[in-house]
Amino acid sequence: SQPGLIYTVKQGDTLEDIANRYRVPQQRIIEATPLDRPEYLRIGQRLLIPGDVGELIQRQKEMIAAQKAREEEERRQQEEEAQRQAEAQARLQAEQQRRAQQMEQERQALLAGGSLTHTVGAGDTIERIAARYGVTQRSIIQANNLRNPHWLRIGQRLTIPAPGTQPTPAPARRAQSQPQARPAPPAPPPAPPQARSSGFIWPVSGQITSGFGYRRGRLHAGVDIPGPVGSPIVAVQEGVVIFAGNGGDGYGNRVDIRHPNGIVTRYAHGHQIYVSTGQYVQQGQTIMSRGSTGWSTGPHLHFEVRPGGGAPVDPRPYLP
Repeated sequence: SQPGLIYTVKQGDTLEDIANRYRVPQQRIIEATPLDRPEYLRIGQRLLIPGDVGELIQRQKEMIAAQKAREEEERRQQEEEAQRQAEAQARLQAEQQRRAQQMEQERQALLAGGSLTHTVGAGDTIERIAARYGVTQRSIIQANNLRNPHWLRIGQRLTIPAPGTQPTPAPARRAQSQPQARPAPPAPPPAPPQARSSGFIWPVSGQITSGFGYRRGRLHAGVDIPGPVGSPIVAVQEGVVIFAGNGGDGYGNRVDIRHPNGIVTRYAHGHQIYVSTGQYVQQGQTIMSRGSTGWSTGPHLHFEVRPGGGAPVDPRPYLP
C-alpha cells in the first residue's frame, strides 16, 4: 500500500545492517513489512524497504560500488604485501648466498695456510665460530689467550688460525684492558705432573678401592680413589664447569664438568673447591682438593663418567 523496494534476506543479514545499508530507520521497515519479531529474520524472507524507489535503488548502487571499492582496495593491499614479501625473500636469499660465498672464501684462505680475523657479533659463541671456519675450539682459545672463552664481547676481534696448524698465542693484554673478573676462588695446591693424552687423564694419584657397580643393593655410580685430605683433584679433560658446590645430595662438595665430546665427569666428596660454575678449565687443571664431605667413610675422590650427561657408566675404560 506504500512505495518501496522489496529486499530478500540473505545469510548473515540483520535488520540493523539492512536499515543502515538503505539509510532507513529500522522501525519504518518493521511497520512497512510488517514484522512481529524483528530480531528473528529468515533466509529468503521478503522485507519492504519504504521510500522512493528510485532513491533506494540509487543507494543500493552506491552500496554495491562502495563494496567493490573496498574489495578492490583489499586486493591491491594484498598484492602489495605479497610483492613486499617476495622482495624481502629475494633479499634474504641474496644475503644468504653472499654469506655462503664469503664463508667459503674464508675457509679456502684458512686451508691455504693463512689466518683470519673474526669480529664477534650478537649470538656468537666459540662453538659456533669454530664450526663456521671448520677449526677446533681449542685452536681459537689458544690463539687468542682466552681466559674464559664463554665470556665474549660484541665487537671483540678473534684470530682464526688455519686448520691443522699450531696457533701462536696472542700477546697477553695489559691488566687494565681486561674486563673486570669475578672474585677468584682460593688458590689451589700445586698439582702433581701428569702426562697428557688424547683422551682422559687420571683425576688423582692413587688406586681404586671401590669400583663401579651394585653393592649392598645399591648402585655405586663411580669409582673411589682414597688419598690425603687436601691432595689435588684435576680435570680429566678440558671443558666447562656446570656445577660447583654442595648439592645436599650425599656427594658433599662436588664439581661437574661437561667436556667437548658431551661427556660429563663428576668429582665428589671434595675438601675445598677452586673453580666456579660456568668457568672453562683445561685438562690437568686443579679443580678441587680431596676430602671427606657428604656421605663418606674417609678422605677419597668419588669419580663418575656420564656420557651425554645421562646415566653413569663404569669410568675405568675411560682412564688410561
